[in-house]
Amino acid sequence: MIQLPSLRFLANAFLQTATRFPVSIASAISTVAAFYVIINEASNNDLWGKLAMTGVVGIPLTLCLKIFSENRKMNIAGTAGLQLAGLAALAAYWYWFPDMNAPDIEYRGMPRHLAVFVTLHLVCSVLPYIGRGSIRDFWIYNRILFTNLVMGAFFSAALFIGLSLALASLNALFDLNLDPKNFVRLFVFIVCIFNTTYFLFHFPGQYEFDQEETGYHAIFKNLGKYILIPVVGLYFVILYAYTFKIGLNWELPRGWVGSLVLGFSVAGIFTYLLNYYLREAGNSAPSALFHRLLWPVMLPMTLLLFIAIYRRVDDYGFTEARFLVVLLGVWMLLNCLYFIISRNDDIRFIPGSLAVFGLIWILGNGTVSDNNQKGRLLSALEKAGRMENGSIHPDSTAIDSVTLDQLRGAVEYFGQRGSLRVLDPYLPLPADSINSGDDRCSRTEHFLQWLGVPERNDITEKLVSLSLPVAPLNADLSGYNRMALFSFDNQGESCSDTTAGHSCFALNTTESHIVWSMLREDKHITVDSFSMAPLRSQWNTICSQNKQSDIAISSKRTDLRGNSGQLGVIVSNITAARGDSLSLVSGQFYLLYNDR
Repeated sequence: MIQLPSLRFLANAFLQTATRFPVSIASAISTVAAFYVIINEASNNDLWGKLAMTGVVGIPLTLCLKIFSENRKMNIAGTAGLQLAGLAALAAYWYWFPDMNAPDIEYRGMPRHLAVFVTLHLVCSVLPYIGRGSIRDFWIYNRILFTNLVMGAFFSAALFIGLSLALASLNALFDLNLDPKNFVRLFVFIVCIFNTTYFLFHFPGQYEFDQEETGYHAIFKNLGKYILIPVVGLYFVILYAYTFKIGLNWELPRGWVGSLVLGFSVAGIFTYLLNYYLREAGNSAPSALFHRLLWPVMLPMTLLLFIAIYRRVDDYGFTEARFLVVLLGVWMLLNCLYFIISRNDDIRFIPGSLAVFGLIWILGNGTVSDNNQKGRLLSALEKAGRMENGSIHPDSTAIDSVTLDQLRGAVEYFGQRGSLRVLDPYLPLPADSINSGDDRCSRTEHFLQWLGVPERNDITEKLVSLSLPVAPLNADLSGYNRMALFSFDNQGESCSDTTAGHSCFALNTTESHIVWSMLREDKHITVDSFSMAPLRSQWNTICSQNKQSDIAISSKRTDLRGNSGQLGVIVSNITAARGDSLSLVSGQFYLLYNDR
């Protein structure tokens, strides 16, 4: 039966821990003090908030330095020097940490802070065994850390619940009118002081262990053998069934499948590490099978993850979160290849490589996503007619829905992060002087209005559809011996369709010509190009005479002249955006042509 530790034991444990890890305990105390000031609603919460975040990071950072000095058996002066260097690093972290009210705090400040916190813990897990020590010692060391983490969380939760019930009872029975913030203060104290002290008090005092210490507690043995391995295996079966469905229907995976692949792959890796030596304990057949099959099973799932995230990035561009998913996908791929090819199965590679990729994300996430979104925005502005001689200028020209979504998405990306000023080199005046409003949303919308970009709802009011009431069964086909149904959208030139006698018809990037190419030796060779000016003239005339959104048209054929021949066109249906001239969105033509 598990018993809560006594107050005397807690006091002695705190003194012993503070003696061994003085700077880590000081970081925990500073975190509690900062949170207490914030809870009391101080006027300078930004200053104290940054101090609290710095203290949270200071616990694993100074612990890493202490581990390094103990593992390298450094003298007192060397250990003190490392701790002073850690304090200097924390001072720099506090200085460079963004203001708590910064526009990008939720997108970059706090996620980067969390990444630093996790990465430092990964470093703590592998630091004593970089270039030294055995895999078994590494595993035992991390098993002890994990056990202490779980037990500390359990005791912390039990202590908080017990003391909270006691406070609530006193408040109810004696009408004390206790401030509800006392419960928040109690939670912060237990998490930062009690939990940290418990974990550090049980921190290993050495980094080499007897082989007998590889034994499993019954709880962890049953957790891995009867719960984790079957559950992870079940979800991998589900993901493989979904992958088979994708292949059968020849469709792209849904966006959220990437999160499932990532989540259960990480759960599988955790299960792999937890049960690394279970196959030696009692000849556990499920553990041995899981150990052998995990990485080959994960490899196709990693490829599915790449397909899923490619779809999201291609549609909406990079964000900090999508860049993280890409890095985690690369990390998973490297681990799969390493453990499939390597004969050593050095599990230190897992946390070590993850720490490296965490550092890459911390340093590069804003730069990668900003550059990608900036490129997408400039491309959309060019296509929307809002760029002239490399400068952005407002216009009222209609914008097709795809370009509109890309343009608004990129502007909203920068607006949400308060960084529209990255466009200043392309603007006639600074972005801050264009924006107005009290919040990010209103400033972003004002900037879009200045550009002449309609709201997403406005585009549906400007769309017009021209279509045939029935199929052109009696259309005039004289002079041609071939007919093909040509579908298009506004994505520019594309020649992936080879169904019409190995011919491909595509709109060029400016949507001014239909380009005819033929597949020869696995390459599309341009045959001819036909101006769409006659068709556009007809459509504009029809739309100017009819203000309805759905317009019926005849099956009259229009002949377009090319460089060396002509092309017959019968419109089946088109969708376009009204404006000074129609901007095509999507549609279908019946094309009539002669073999060449």
